[in-house]
Amino acid sequence: MGSHTLSKYSPRLSEQEYEQGIAELYKQAAEGQLSAAPQNPDNIIKEKEFQLTIDYRLGINFPAEKREALWKAKERAEMQKLRLIGKYFKVSLKKRAFADGMQIMLERMMEEFSKVLTPDELNAFMALQEGEKPVLPIDPDLL
Repeated sequence: MGSHTLSKYSPRLSEQEYEQGIAELYKQAAEGQLSAAPQNPDNIIKEKEFQLTIDYRLGINFPAEKREALWKAKERAEMQKLRLIGKYFKVSLKKRAFADGMQIMLERMMEEFSKVLTPDELNAFMALQEGEKPVLPIDPDLL
């Protein structure tokens, strides 16, 4: 992760606290300790994991209304992702086409997040340095 300082939302979870939080979340899920309200339990896990990521990358004091807007942006991007995956599977089963589709999906997610976050917040959340573009960690020699 890049060294981003967003002191107005500090403190942020340390990497160790983040990893422990994720491990505890999945332990609670395995033990049936997560409230499954009327929602799908997988959605509860995803949302709690997303909240931990916000605490880690942006800060524990990141505003609730922006958290909600960011979650909705993530959901919009995931809906686009599903359509995109379907499109690329219909067009081609080649690994390269799929990788290109996933890169487009990542860029769309960035677009959705940029509607909620400032440029500095976006860089911190996506673990990017200023001016860096998100790239999937795919070895082109394997495509």
